[in-house]
Parts: sequence; C-alpha cells; structure tokens
Amino acid sequence: MTLPNLFLLINLGCEMLYIIDQRLTAQNIAKDKSALVLREVTMALLSPQFFQYIMTTFTEELISISQVRILLADIACCSLMRLDMQSLDKLLDLMIMVFKWQMFLLSNPDELLNVTFRHLNGIGKLIPEQGKMISIDQANQFFFTHWNELGEEQRCGTVKKLQKFLSPFNVRISLLMRMRLQLRDGSFVDKITGSSNDFFRYYVNNLGENIYEKINHFPQCQIVEAKSSKENMKGEIDCLFRQFNVMITEDQDEKETAKASNEIQNEVKIQNTTLDELRKKCKFDDIEEAPPVYEDNFEELLSMIDGNSK
Repeated sequence: MTLPNLFLLINLGCEMLYIIDQRLTAQNIAKDKSALVLREVTMALLSPQFFQYIMTTFTEELISISQVRILLADIACCSLMRLDMQSLDKLLDLMIMVFKWQMFLLSNPDELLNVTFRHLNGIGKLIPEQGKMISIDQANQFFFTHWNELGEEQRCGTVKKLQKFLSPFNVRISLLMRMRLQLRDGSFVDKITGSSNDFFRYYVNNLGENIYEKINHFPQCQIVEAKSSKENMKGEIDCLFRQFNVMITEDQDEKETAKASNEIQNEVKIQNTTLDELRKKCKFDDIEEAPPVYEDNFEELLSMIDGNSK
C-alpha cells in the first residue's frame, strides 16, 4: 500500500499548499515570511525522511482519514505558521473533494502520474527557489521510477484504492458548483456534459494545476452563473480562504528568521515534530474511522466558520 498512500498524501499536500499560498497573500503577510512558510512546508512534505516513514509504516494497509489529518496538520505547522485544527478539518474536506474531482476525470491510470507531476510543478511555482526545486525534482523522479516498475494491473489497482478512499466523501463545494464542475447532489459533471464549459475544457487536460489561480484567467460568464457577479465569486473565494486560520508567529527577530531560512535551505527536516512523534500519533489511532459524508451545502459550513472567527 506504500505507493497509493504516497500518491494520496502528496497530492493532498500540494492542494493544501495552493490554499496556504492564497491565504498568505490575502492576509498581506510579508513576502519573506510567506516564502519561508511555503519553503518549510514544501520541504517537510517532500523530505526523504517523510517518504521513508510512509513507506516503512504503512506497508500493508491504506492510510486512514485520521492519519491523513494528523500527518498533514503536523506538516502544515512545521513552520512559522500556526493553524486552527478545526479550520484544518474543514479545509481537509475541500482538499479531498478537489482531488476526488481530479480522480473522477481520469481517462486512464497513467493520468494519475500526470496529475501528481502537475501538483508538484504547481507548488514549485509558488515562489520558485533552488532548494524547493531540487526536492520537487527528486519527488518527480521517485514517482516516475516507482510507477514505471508497476504493471498495468498494479497501476489500475493503485487508482482504484485511491478512488475507494475518496468515494465516501460527498461534500458540495460551492466553488466547484459555480464553475459548473459539480452538481447539487455532490456528483461531478462528466466530460460529455462539461464539453461546453471553457473552464472544464481547459482543466480536464490540466488536472492538478492550481485551480484557485486559474479562476481569474477566465471570463466571468464562463465560470459563474449568469446571476452571479465577479465580486460574488471573489467574495466566496475570500470566505473560503478565511476558514484557514493562518497565524504567523512574531516572536522572532530578523536574524532568527534569516537563520531559519538558511537552515531549511541546507537541511531537510520536519520542525516541531519528529518521525517518532508522528509514528506514535498514527499508531495510537488505529481504530477504523469512516470518512464523514456531508449532505449540507458547503456554504453553510463556511458561514459557520466565518462567524466563529469574528
């Protein structure tokens, strides 16, 4: 189960980085601190130690949703950034549904590798730096090598395992619905129905790219219903990102911040948590837990979060 677990965690982690980037920009966090956060989270997610831990710990079973939550939370908080756990739980729904949508549109198993490559290249575009690009290149090579070692049956099995993990989730994402990519019953628009949607036609051939960045590059009439305005779309996105309660610690002076930056450039490590701690957390939570299935509109979820943050 090693490869399916890594495909799941890395693709979800990249979606998380897309959202972190948008939230840092929305909060007007200083560019040097934003760069440091993105660098640290990226390096933790793609570190050889993390890959090795997943490969040696989850050899016989597919990772559980509780373990996914723990691992991504620890990776997200390995930097100056701090996240509210409740906010991360809600964001996990968004990350999972976007990845589920990408998996739904796969035409063949090999497209999973392309989605992963686009995710990795996408996070490389978030403030490109040499250290990050080296880790991204190594991750690309890892997936390319291991994927090519699989036979056709094993590749199909990997995709089916991921789809099985994602299948219980049925969250209606208003953002996807307004782009005409998801229906009100939670199902996704198929390739035949979506063929008249310019956004759909672009994205079906570019699964894994930063969906939040692409929104602004398409005409208003092509991504929202006629009654919706561009301002409503922007407000919805802002509301969506507000649930990611990002806090940047301010107790470091400029010298300490620069030192932390240099350390990350020279050494790959996961801060504020060790692999032993991750192992204890994950093994402590061995009870099978069914992923939640939400029937309510995701907008209600966002309104609740937004109200609690005031």
